[in-house]
Amino acid sequence: ATLTDDAGLPVPGATVTFTPDAGSGSVSAASVTTNAQGRAQVTWTLGSVPGSMRLTVSATGATSQFANATATGDAIVVETGNNQSALAGTTLGTAV
Repeated sequence: ATLTDDAGLPVPGATVTFTPDAGSGSVSAASVTTNAQGRAQVTWTLGSVPGSMRLTVSATGATSQFANATATGDAIVVETGNNQSALAGTTLGTAV
C-alpha cells in the first residue's frame, strides 16, 4: 500500500493497518510504518476455507481501501479417460 497526501506526495512515517475480514486469514503484521516512499506492505495468508477473502487497509486521515482475493480448494486434474461414451450400465474402456 502507498499512502499519499492531498497533493499526491508520499507520506513517510505513518502507520498503515492491515485487517483481514473474519475467515480471510492473517497478515504478517497488523500495522506497518510507511517508508520514505510512503509504502507499507505485509504478507497475507488466506483463510483455510475456499471462497472470497477481503483485507482492509487503513491509515488515520485516509479513506480505507480493500484488497480482495479468492482462496481456491484442492485441484483435481482428469488426465485420462475424459469425454468417453458407452452404453448405460457398461464399464468405460479407459480408466479415469
